Amino acid sequence: MACSSTEDPHWAPVADSGERVLALVADGSDLVVGREKVTATGRFVLDVQRGDDTRQVSIQSSPDGYGYQAQLHSISARDGALVVLGGVRAGAHGNVRWSVWRGSLDGISEQPQLFDTFGGYGAGDLVGAAVTTAGPMIIGSWSNLTGLGMEVTSWIPQGQKWVRSTDPVVAAATATTLPTAAAVTSTDAEYVVAGSITHLLPKLWEEPVVWRADRPRGPWRQISLPLPAETASARALALSCSVDHCAVVGRAGRDAYHWRLELNDHRVGPSGRPTRALDGLDEPGRAAPVLVVVTGSSDVVAATAAGSTRTAIVEGSHVTVVESVPGAAVAIAAPSSGQVELVTEVQGRSSRWSLVAPGGR
Repeated sequence: MACSSTEDPHWAPVADSGERVLALVADGSDLVVGREKVTATGRFVLDVQRGDDTRQVSIQSSPDGYGYQAQLHSISARDGALVVLGGVRAGAHGNVRWSVWRGSLDGISEQPQLFDTFGGYGAGDLVGAAVTTAGPMIIGSWSNLTGLGMEVTSWIPQGQKWVRSTDPVVAAATATTLPTAAAVTSTDAEYVVAGSITHLLPKLWEEPVVWRADRPRGPWRQISLPLPAETASARALALSCSVDHCAVVGRAGRDAYHWRLELNDHRVGPSGRPTRALDGLDEPGRAAPVLVVVTGSSDVVAATAAGSTRTAIVEGSHVTVVESVPGAAVAIAAPSSGQVELVTEVQGRSSRWSLVAPGGR
């Protein structure tokens, strides 16, 4: 439904520098903004915004790594700690050379890794990083040692080096199942990964799932998410967590669905069948992402449709569709001291929006 008055939830434009925004992450009251900009330290800059105050994060890239050439891939922030991933295609085969920076909101430094760490024989893509009280972790995919296919695995820092965990992996490939990770985040004490399992037999279908662990080396616990009614296949693509619940968003065909996972004591699981948040989206693909952010008791879902970004506020089974804004969805975040912010993009030009929701965020 379109906004009929200023009392309806709506997006208001946010004045910005005009530089292309690549990532947006909240850490408490702080909003970390990653922008495309060529400097002496690389191809991106990071700003920390709190209210009207903005300061830049110092970035140190090593002459021994690919950090000077890397494009920003993802930012993870928790309690002032930062893990930043970037990548650039290079070498004879054009594989991604991944770079990782660690530090704080004051400054980050590149930790150069051997090519075999993230991009050697058998490598897949990196999804992103997450930080808990137990430390940081990177999630991605790697070829199963038995040759059965790609599996979801993690990398854990040991000093300056990142080491791939093989015992256990997050989710192993089998002769009949292939797991894929799509998003990673954390609560204060848990790592949470959303993705899907492709079942090969007796028929081909995708199962949306979440994996959880409270320690860097697991064990990992799998939560199967119920399929939407009258749907034989779905994928989980994005997630966001607060103190009491996680919101997971995925797709079945051209519809976006929302699952709520309660985080009460040790009883964790979906609260019921998913809620259809948005329909009529663009065909699935890397250019048509689905985003979600938890804000208070409600969750905000964003997705691209016909050159615009459509959003919906989900509270239980109630869905409020917000008026569309121009451009494809890029990032969404919700600092604790402000309103939900959204980034969209049209032909390489970014726009930032703030959600005006009467009665609260």
